[in-house]
Amino acid sequence: MKSIIIKNISKIYVQANTNFYALKNVSFEIVPKEFVVLSGPSGSGKSTLLNIIGSLDSASSGEILINGEDICKKNSSELSNFRLHKLGFIFQSYNLLPVLTALENVALSLDLQGLPKKESIERAKQALSDVGLANYFKSKPKELSGGQQQRVAIARALVGNPELILADEPTANLDGKNAESLIAIMKSMKEKYNTTIIASSHDDRVITQAERLIKLRDGEIV
Repeated sequence: MKSIIIKNISKIYVQANTNFYALKNVSFEIVPKEFVVLSGPSGSGKSTLLNIIGSLDSASSGEILINGEDICKKNSSELSNFRLHKLGFIFQSYNLLPVLTALENVALSLDLQGLPKKESIERAKQALSDVGLANYFKSKPKELSGGQQQRVAIARALVGNPELILADEPTANLDGKNAESLIAIMKSMKEKYNTTIIASSHDDRVITQAERLIKLRDGEIV
């Protein structure tokens, strides 16, 4: 992966005929294989920025260059393909499908990519083993603790070997022990899979482990 370049990103919402800037001319660059944390208080714009980088939301203006391509100019079909093949997502609410086992949740993205079923299952098993869940292949989300569910989410994000992983408040629902374990796993998996991680967080346990910290306040870098 080449550098990720964020250039003059703004996000404007209109409320009562007044423009409200969720992000205002945000610019920075991330080099490959970095573990970057976007920090700031609630309402600072960090989750909005993360969603725009992941093409889950659109910017009002600006450019996001990933591998030299401006994803802000891609159409919905191109963005769906970009998310499926290039990105991995880790959400604070886990976003696991409750009717599927841990193995099936992790293998799903590979199935959507069109990989043979056998290969999808083997890769999903390896990813779950990498995050310490080799004994939980057949467990459904409701049978797992919060920390275990978030590990499944990490395995799901990594299984397709994406170039970039986006993690939105990944430790928000975890206690201290599970949060520290999760951060260690994320850093270890970053090295193993040679991926770049951008996380949003106001958790000091995440912030202190960042290779680089980008602080936001009121939609701007401070």
